[in-house]
Amino acid sequence: MEKTQDQIVHDTVNFISWLRPTGLFEMRLLTTDKGMRPALYQNREQAALKAYKASCRTNAKAVYITLNPLKEDLEIPEHGAVNDNHVTHYNNLLLDFDTTRPAGGENATDEARKRC
Repeated sequence: MEKTQDQIVHDTVNFISWLRPTGLFEMRLLTTDKGMRPALYQNREQAALKAYKASCRTNAKAVYITLNPLKEDLEIPEHGAVNDNHVTHYNNLLLDFDTTRPAGGENATDEARKRC
């Protein structure tokens, strides 16, 4: 069963809140016709709805948000997107993806041992 708009927006709010629990964040919309369009948000619901609507348009290539906290009094810079001077500090998000393997198969350690 496909998710409804409300469910998708709710999931997106949860994800944004996990990445940026509080404070100002930047969301960038990449489109095929207008390039990058940045926007600053405090309201996670508003950003999630905007991201959902943007992703439904055929000219949308991607929607993403910044991970790093921004200065609270920041306004969209004249040149567009935020830069390093607008960031209060940096966060790292490390991701580790493993391939899906059949149950009982060899793990990476066993494969590495065989190559040695």
